[in-house]
Amino acid sequence: MVAKKLKKACDTRWLSFSGAIQSLYADLVAVLQTLKQLKQDPGQPAAYGLLKKINKVKFIGAVYILKWVLPVLATLSKSFQRGAINYASIKPSIDYSKDKLNDVKNTEEPIKQLKQDLTSGGRLETLELVCTESNFKDLQGLLQKYIKALVKNIDKRFKSSLPVLSAFSAFDPMLIPNRQSPAFHSHGDAEVKVLADHFFDGDGSEADEFKTEWKKLKYDLLSWKEHIPKDTVDGKKGTPTEWSLKRVLAMKSTFGQFYPRSVQVAEAALAIPVSNAWPERGASQLKLIKTRIRSQIKNDLLASLLHISINGPVPHTEACDSLVGKAVDMWKAAKKRRKLPHHRPSTQPQANSETEVPTPTTVVQDIGTQTDVTSTTELQNIREEYEEALHVLHLDDMVEEELDSLEAFAKSMETDDSGDSGVDE
Repeated sequence: MVAKKLKKACDTRWLSFSGAIQSLYADLVAVLQTLKQLKQDPGQPAAYGLLKKINKVKFIGAVYILKWVLPVLATLSKSFQRGAINYASIKPSIDYSKDKLNDVKNTEEPIKQLKQDLTSGGRLETLELVCTESNFKDLQGLLQKYIKALVKNIDKRFKSSLPVLSAFSAFDPMLIPNRQSPAFHSHGDAEVKVLADHFFDGDGSEADEFKTEWKKLKYDLLSWKEHIPKDTVDGKKGTPTEWSLKRVLAMKSTFGQFYPRSVQVAEAALAIPVSNAWPERGASQLKLIKTRIRSQIKNDLLASLLHISINGPVPHTEACDSLVGKAVDMWKAAKKRRKLPHHRPSTQPQANSETEVPTPTTVVQDIGTQTDVTSTTELQNIREEYEEALHVLHLDDMVEEELDSLEAFAKSMETDDSGDSGVDE
């Protein structure tokens, strides 16, 4: 028997609402039939209340509308959650999503599909729902208002930031034409003007300086095109725009003299949180680090652990091992560290001179250090203390005589046992 599980709709998880709608749309008939069976059970009052809410044309129509709308929004959301965003593709992605939503509004495809499924021979025929013309008009109005509000919300959210984000595409070396092309001399001028007006608003001299720097900087970006790693070109590790901006900052000591305003813009571009993925990851890591049993952790240590968890290299990699080695060396060099002495059993015979009294060894352990002492090491320490006590109390000879007598007694017992066994045979 094949069982299917509906996806939970959670507002705090990315795209979970879209997955829940897709699952409910596919298994809508099975869900309603199951609720009808559970309604007969007196111990399932929640099934009756839930069935009363969802076994309506308006609810099913809303599911159909969301089934057509949410995939468009999910595609747009995924383009901002990859961590390495291509600035040149932001505006096309937003325009595509808005056009797709307007197409759904104009064609009214969800309403048409609902009508077809409710008719005889349709997918929802077994539900025996009666859908009037008034119901369809209400759903049409809901579709028009919903999509109109979505498009308006997208425009409002990206209206002021979209031109600036798209203007960073001027730093993409892959988009710069060859020097022989007529478009080379004017390439990026419009984008640089947008950035200058945004970052140097009110200071015409700095804005003009940034525009002048761009005339020379584009030649450097063009020369870097051949040095971009293949993984970056393929989109597997960052983007060419991010790579070029990081290179500008890496050569800040050199570029800062020739391109001071360009370096300032590059720093701002790399610090802008374009996506909400990074804050969400930070909140997830905070929940993993500061747990219920570690609620008393201090803020400075918490900040360090979050920095390592979010920005640190992947564990068990070469970069991680190298970083850990450097951190250990810095920790050892910070100050002189106390080390616990290693206890080894003494193989030399004890001195017979009464004047030589060995000094007991004192072990000092840090209260913050956790050590695992094995049973063998503990027994060795006890034996050393025992021997030292015998020597201090001058009981060495007495103990040796007792041991000799015990050995002689053990040998005599063995002889008697062997003699008895011979008689019995």
